Amino acid sequence: MGLDMSAGWLESENDEPKVEFNWRKHARLQEFMRQLWYQKQGKEAPFGVMGCEFNCVDLYLDKADIVELKNKITTYSLPEAKDGFFWGQQYQDEEMRASASYDLDFCDKALAWLDQGKKVWYSCWW
Repeated sequence: MGLDMSAGWLESENDEPKVEFNWRKHARLQEFMRQLWYQKQGKEAPFGVMGCEFNCVDLYLDKADIVELKNKITTYSLPEAKDGFFWGQQYQDEEMRASASYDLDFCDKALAWLDQGKKVWYSCWW
């Protein structure tokens, strides 16, 4: 049991998604994406994972989302996950710092994919 996350791109709605990045138990990245997903749904994110609808669904990211994510990675200010024991939340500060280079690589590639007209997605399952 745990949190698995992936991201990549697709050319159009009918294409098979290309998986380019994978993470495991990166709680702060997940919390950023979870809050963003709820924001895009026009809903307030619930406090924790119980009752959370953001599981096994795709989140499509635009340029503003990626720029905001990149800034939060660079400044080590990804939001703290308040719960989610199986997400690795007890190690979230360490994971945020250890994954920063990989996360920034994702951001740079995601911006390039967007410039190429591709759709960038993120998905999680826990």
